[in-house]
Amino acid sequence: TGATGIHFAVATPSISDGVFLWDVNIHHMVGNTWILMGVIANTAPISQSYADNTNYGWASDCQVYIGGKNMSGHDGWPKCQPWQVGDAATFKLDCKALTL
Repeated sequence: TGATGIHFAVATPSISDGVFLWDVNIHHMVGNTWILMGVIANTAPISQSYADNTNYGWASDCQVYIGGKNMSGHDGWPKCQPWQVGDAATFKLDCKALTL
């Protein structure tokens, strides 16, 4: 709360097998409205975690990160505006099928 900059969350215990569902709800934002939502396998990523080669997710401005690379607009990602307070996303990660 009140923090700015790049931050990430790590699941405990780690997710390695099975199917997992989780929701992300934006209740409050400070400053920059750029947000990336997804998964990252590295529990100690570089300071710019979005560029980590284990990062997969969807960000503001049509950005889709696949293995840490920005593939803007990939597969029709329509969120071409910043995430904002009140937005919500539901994720389903299937570790066996390798799908998110």
